[in-house]
Amino acid sequence: MGEAIGPIETAWDQALAAIPDQAAWIEEQLSRVRDNPALSKDGKGLQRAARPRFMDDAVLDADQAVVTAVTAALDAAASTILADPELSRRCLGPWAQDARLLDLFSLPAGYPQHVVFGRFDGVRGPDGMRILEFNGGLPGGLTITEASAAVMSTWPAFAEVSASVNLHAPRLFEAIATTISGVWHAFGGSGTPRVAFVVPREFQDYVAAQMRVLLASLRSHGLEVSTCDPDELVRRDGKVHGPDGVVDVAIRVFFTSMLPALGARLDTMVEAVRAGELCMVTSFRAGLLGHKSLFAVITDPGIDLGLPEEIRELVRAHVPWSRIMTDASASAPDGSIVDLREYALAEAAHLVLKPAEGTGGAGVLLGWEQDAEAWRAAIDSALSSPDVWIIQERIPLTFEELPVLEDGFPLRHFQADHNPLVFNDRIGGYFVRLSETGGITNVTSGDGTVIPTYFVS
Repeated sequence: MGEAIGPIETAWDQALAAIPDQAAWIEEQLSRVRDNPALSKDGKGLQRAARPRFMDDAVLDADQAVVTAVTAALDAAASTILADPELSRRCLGPWAQDARLLDLFSLPAGYPQHVVFGRFDGVRGPDGMRILEFNGGLPGGLTITEASAAVMSTWPAFAEVSASVNLHAPRLFEAIATTISGVWHAFGGSGTPRVAFVVPREFQDYVAAQMRVLLASLRSHGLEVSTCDPDELVRRDGKVHGPDGVVDVAIRVFFTSMLPALGARLDTMVEAVRAGELCMVTSFRAGLLGHKSLFAVITDPGIDLGLPEEIRELVRAHVPWSRIMTDASASAPDGSIVDLREYALAEAAHLVLKPAEGTGGAGVLLGWEQDAEAWRAAIDSALSSPDVWIIQERIPLTFEELPVLEDGFPLRHFQADHNPLVFNDRIGGYFVRLSETGGITNVTSGDGTVIPTYFVS
């Protein structure tokens, strides 16, 4: 962070300490968090830390350069994989055997943007942002981040700091609305688009709370929005119709791994996109960019993606060594050629094993938390699995000391990540997750903590 951030953090903490009747004020904030559907899960509040992150323009610009380079590399990797059947089989596993799925990944979107919406999972260290994964779709964490910023923006500390510096929270829902309209116009549309969030009925309960918040906010920004199951879409007279009328823009709200199971229910949407009748903002191509095998491709010096040196240099510096877990030789982080299985067994303390498909940290194993027998079993299971598994260099989470919502605002040590939220290939904000235990930050279980990021300019 820039040198000016330290004094801002100090001023924030001093403003917290000056709050009269702290116990009552803290209980009020905890109640606000628990009562906010975006900030609670199973009755637990997802915001316990009492200070946001602050970010200046220099750090934001550096992060943007990394995000731009990694996006370009992932897109080049996707093109290379789709053009090479052998590489496709090795990287995509069962996906490579599904001709329809490969066709969806190649379907032209009808607009030039590589990534309309997405989230990079990253860790901030002394050398800047390290990018671990990419989620190619409407970014998870949007509603949580927006709600967290809204809560903290009402605190006396926010007013105190804002009196001396230009402090503001990213307006994520406004950015979504602006981005949707911009992509619609790039697609060739005019006026305000009519937008449908396409949510499979079996997935609707899972996203219901977040969707209510998102739809209400987008309506307040002037968009006409609705939800539907994909099989409720029909094509008529050159347009797509849903239960609530004409649909200009579709936003898929389901994981890429769900595509095979959805099958024919997607036919209307797919054919409408193919015919240029529907602008699908969260394209299937963006979903492919989230397949973790692409990180093995972009960090493998033996695969030529035709990228300029400046992009390759940023990828080398900001993406950890990653390889598809195979029982063969591969280049190690130092460039030497090793037997990958033996290397993985010997270097467990420095490696993470993860499924190439998956969300919410499911299936991720941290080598340093496994005993030798369990790690060996996990490696051998990955090697024998028909699914693709990735072995990745460990990038330790940074530790941060933050005040918490307890009497006296005591400081606690948290492990933290810092995940850029992307709109039209540009960073629009950050989803920040904290953990006091373990090496995985995640709020899916309800045990994590979040804080907003405020920009300082």
